[in-house]
Order: sequence, then C-alpha cells, then structure tokens
Amino acid sequence: MAHKRTREVFQAWVGVEANVERVLELVAGGKTLQQASVEVDRPYTLLHGYFRSTEELAERYDAARRSWADYVQDEAMQIADEVGADKDEVAKAKLRVDVRQAQAKAYYRDRWGERLQVE
Repeated sequence: MAHKRTREVFQAWVGVEANVERVLELVAGGKTLQQASVEVDRPYTLLHGYFRSTEELAERYDAARRSWADYVQDEAMQIADEVGADKDEVAKAKLRVDVRQAQAKAYYRDRWGERLQVE
C-alpha cells in the first residue's frame, strides 16, 4: 500500500491531463501498464486503481488497450509477411504471431476474438 504522501503526490500528478494522456499513449503504443508506470515513474498499484476508479477512466484505458490490440494484429501480419524460408525463422515467427494474436484476442475480443454462432 502506498504511503499517504505518495498518494497525495500521485493525485496531483494525475490532476494534469497531459500525464494521464501520456500513460494512455504508452499503453496504446504497446507498453503494459506496469511498463508505463516505470516509464512515468509512478506506482503501478496507484495507476491501476486510478484507471479503474471510474467508468470513464476504465473506458479510456480499455480504448487504449483496444488500440494496442489493433497494432499487434498489424504487427503480426508484418512478421508473417517478412519471415524467411528457414524453418527456424518460420517457427520463431509463428510463436511471435501466435503470442500477438492471443493478446489481441484477450484485450479486444469483439474484434479479434473467435465467435461462436449457433444457427
């Protein structure tokens, strides 16, 4: 649990919209919230709680993650397109693509997840 002074400093920091936008840009650009917290030098636990504290903030964070999911799907296509003919390169590329697709499905199920339809 963060100390009272740490929480006060954090509240002042998130009071500046540019700081919040920076975190969301990092997340949309592929950083995890943990990595973003290190980059902006703020406690992960406070950032996580902040982005889950209201519906609007949660939606902004989720929108950044959905943007990231689109990005990694594009990246997966690029990896697949650029792989060489060597079987080891193909295996490595397949792993990289599979991981990206699994993450995209987890964070943006409506767009990238599998759908079961019963007729």
